[in-house]
Amino acid sequence: ALKNTLILNIGDLIIGFPIPIFLAIFLNELRSGKVRKVTQTLLYLPNFLSWVIISGIATQLLANSGMINNIVNALGGESIPFLSSSGIWRFVYWFSGVWQGAGYSLIVYLAALMATDASLGEAAYIDGANDYTVLFKIITPLIKPTLAVLALYYGVGHWNSWFNASLYITDNELLPIQNILRAILIANNDMLNQGAASMDSIDTYAETIKYAVIVIATLPILCVYPFLQKYFVKGVMIGAVKG
Repeated sequence: ALKNTLILNIGDLIIGFPIPIFLAIFLNELRSGKVRKVTQTLLYLPNFLSWVIISGIATQLLANSGMINNIVNALGGESIPFLSSSGIWRFVYWFSGVWQGAGYSLIVYLAALMATDASLGEAAYIDGANDYTVLFKIITPLIKPTLAVLALYYGVGHWNSWFNASLYITDNELLPIQNILRAILIANNDMLNQGAASMDSIDTYAETIKYAVIVIATLPILCVYPFLQKYFVKGVMIGAVKG
């Protein structure tokens, strides 16, 4: 379960974390304000959809009897196990998460980019710098606090996520650790309900299990936070209303 969680989190950081950044840079470079607003609205709309709706759309498209496999079968091919293959369903999980959450991160990055001094990039272009130099040597250091904060949000959100995986995963061997911990807590509560209130041994074991679950769920985030703490306040305040 821990391995599954690390794979999902690392994969989401590699795939899901950079995409909103590139989208924000793309929108920031657009000259047409109307095109920027329309594109930003279309990208942000999926954020209002719940994971149940997102998973329903993904299931209708990617299930063995879904629309994509129906097209593949009609063309003479074999059905692709999008939701049952351990190597494929993770990409479904990652990209569905990007589709839903990229709009919110996009707005945060766009606010951070608009708060930077555009003259720095213009001066770099005059000195002969290319787009990659401006991106990695000027823009990235300026928005580093925002990147650190959202990386922490991404990590915390996916580390604590269990509902999304329960919508897609049917094989218990692929479940992340949060689903396992949730199952332990449910079984623990059932044991408490079935035991007599006077049975101190049951109560002691139950409380010990709860504390162990809390430690397992929070310790990794507590280990990461000190390295990002110095960027946290500054990153949160970028683009915020001052007064």
